[in-house]
Amino acid sequence: SFRMLGALITLSVALAPARRLSEAASTGNADCPCLTSAQRSLVTGWSDAKFVNADGTKVTLAGIVYSHPTDYGTNACVAHDAGQQPYCSKSEPPEWCADLWCYVDTATCTYPVLSSSYFLGAALKYSYATCGSKNSFASWFDDNAASDGSHAITDIADLLTGYLKDIVSTLELNQQEVSTSGATCEADSSCPCTTCTDNAVWKGSIDAQTVTIGLGDGVDPQSAAAKQDVCLASIVADSFTRIAAKESEPGRVGFEYYGSQSLGNYVQWPGMQDCDAYDPRYRPWYAAAASGPKDVVLVIDCSGSMSGERNRLAQAAAKLVVNTLTSADYVTIVKYSSSAYSYKSTLVKATDATKTDLKAWIDTNIDASGGTKFRAAFEKAWEVVDGAPTSSGCNRIMLFLSDGEPSAWDEGDYASVAAKAASYSPPMHLLTYGLGAGADPTVLKKIACQNAGIFYSVTAGTILDTMASYFQVLAPMLEPCKLRWTRYKDYYTGQQLLGACLASFELESANSATSCNGGLSGLGENGDSRVPKLIGVGCVDMNLVVDLGPALGQPGYPEAGTLRAHPEWKDFWAKVESDMAVCPRIELTTGQMETLRGEAGGASAMCGAEEVKKATEEVVLTFTASGSVSDYSDTSGLQQKIATAAGVDKSRVTISVVAASVIITATIAVPADTTAVAVQESLSSTLGTVATATAVLGITVESAPDMTTVKVQEEESSDSGLTDGEVAGIAIGATVGGVVLLVLVGLLLRSLLFKDAKPVFTCLEKSTAEAKAAPV
Repeated sequence: SFRMLGALITLSVALAPARRLSEAASTGNADCPCLTSAQRSLVTGWSDAKFVNADGTKVTLAGIVYSHPTDYGTNACVAHDAGQQPYCSKSEPPEWCADLWCYVDTATCTYPVLSSSYFLGAALKYSYATCGSKNSFASWFDDNAASDGSHAITDIADLLTGYLKDIVSTLELNQQEVSTSGATCEADSSCPCTTCTDNAVWKGSIDAQTVTIGLGDGVDPQSAAAKQDVCLASIVADSFTRIAAKESEPGRVGFEYYGSQSLGNYVQWPGMQDCDAYDPRYRPWYAAAASGPKDVVLVIDCSGSMSGERNRLAQAAAKLVVNTLTSADYVTIVKYSSSAYSYKSTLVKATDATKTDLKAWIDTNIDASGGTKFRAAFEKAWEVVDGAPTSSGCNRIMLFLSDGEPSAWDEGDYASVAAKAASYSPPMHLLTYGLGAGADPTVLKKIACQNAGIFYSVTAGTILDTMASYFQVLAPMLEPCKLRWTRYKDYYTGQQLLGACLASFELESANSATSCNGGLSGLGENGDSRVPKLIGVGCVDMNLVVDLGPALGQPGYPEAGTLRAHPEWKDFWAKVESDMAVCPRIELTTGQMETLRGEAGGASAMCGAEEVKKATEEVVLTFTASGSVSDYSDTSGLQQKIATAAGVDKSRVTISVVAASVIITATIAVPADTTAVAVQESLSSTLGTVATATAVLGITVESAPDMTTVKVQEEESSDSGLTDGEVAGIAIGATVGGVVLLVLVGLLLRSLLFKDAKPVFTCLEKSTAEAKAAPV
């Protein structure tokens, strides 16, 4: 299992970056000496055949093999990781790359030790303490260090920023390789945590030498996506335990944690026994890091048709949304039926006390009676927003839920809503949710499309997750690499903790710069419709480095050695509040909004583009690829790459999967401002060969792409007054029996011919016919 480095010990930043041995190098404390290379070979589970190659010591992380020096971790206290892949070979490596450490014998060592994560099955333990390290706060601000004045208290915030940037950087740089490696990585589970034991300080069952992972609800651990996520988690976990090894102390509670966007898996140091369902994506620390400060207006249908189960679901969804908020956010709730009422007359700051009060208000006021007056709902919502003396000063979003058709609603209302939403700076984004078959998708979708929003058709089974995921729409609207802080009370100990969090994003290619180094710059420019795509969010509690003192906002004298006792505490807290409020906004293009709609709700959520309707030709691109259907469960990246290669918007691309060998077909509706020849030339130059297609698309292409051009027939009314589509529907109904028979015969022949073939994968670019059916 990926038994991660981590123990509750006191460590420091090593000053000497030297990697190699010298005559003066320490061999560790006499009570805990470093292992020699020969002694390492005798450790239980060690195998030279498994862990040594011609290049030296073979290290495996996330299924990827790296070569380290032959004497790695042995013989003396040196910075064994300096310059080594994957973490310490970067131009700006993590702080711990310069730390001194070595492997030790636990039988003769009186210091706390750490389990190595690099050599699966080998019982290797190592120690920083034997090499004389201290934690950063102590080394900078204790009695011996404070007098030199070389550090300010805000350096502690910068320290955590550096740690998180290193984690994000390593995660982003390795994500593509992990996604294509097919590796299987083992993980220490949080349910059960077989090595966890009860701990009086943490008031729970923990293992300080491990990081545990809890899979998201309903996740199949054998799926390709889950295996990939676990491998990515191992990269995060290795960083977590190295930081814990350097900064933590036995009597101080402070966590490191990470949530994955794709599956909702949760990674935590210290390892902890925890079998409760927990989705990190709906926690305030995750939403804050992903979307920054925001104004959130919840508008809930309370008409008579919302009685019973729908009323319960609306209440639960509203509470989930409230739970995602932090004190950097502002919020209100509007209930409407025949008339509309609000929680308060203005937006309110989402403090812990406000959130508790909001949830109580939801229980009491979200009911079911009366009609469905959208007009009253919007009028009340605007009244509340206009009455707010203060707000987040950042992105604004309205979540509008209904299960029926509005009464007294006309074209003038659409115009009124659009004008009012656009009048704010920044403008209000409207996300609309149609619950059940009775909801009118036409009205709700048009409202969303006209107001830089997204329409979702939700059911009893999807409403909770869908509404609570609203912040994902805001994530691409802020510059990346912005640290966010979250105050929270630890569930187990009741202690007040302060978490620093940072979001990570997928890179365009393995050669791209990371998100903190400009790797996402240029998205949305020159017709590019791509948007940043979240990998996940990682956090490190400030308490890992130093106690905060009495709970923030509570009475009590700060004890010496705590953060609040430091004379520069106010400077530190001012920096935290500044980080929480900063709002470097990015204005998304129409094409990028369409991309978000496609990713959030598929083709049915997309608003469509006028030029797609004018297309008279289509270019059909077909090729085979390796793998199976399960390898293409997330096709948004491939969708974008094909669109980019064709020089068209991603909104034209849809992807589907059928059975047999993986055959990818992209049908490209040629825009009115170009030609089929130009599209083919663009495709030929970027995807014309097996090698170039493999490189550009990031998958293994097995045949050179084939390209053809077809004409698109305009739909015209027949003499009977029916459209061609309606006539075709009648014809299909008249001949369905024959078609079914032919299909059955075809399937029988196919099963005989392709008995052992791989599943068929079909990628269809959004066709002109589909675009015509989508309202603008």
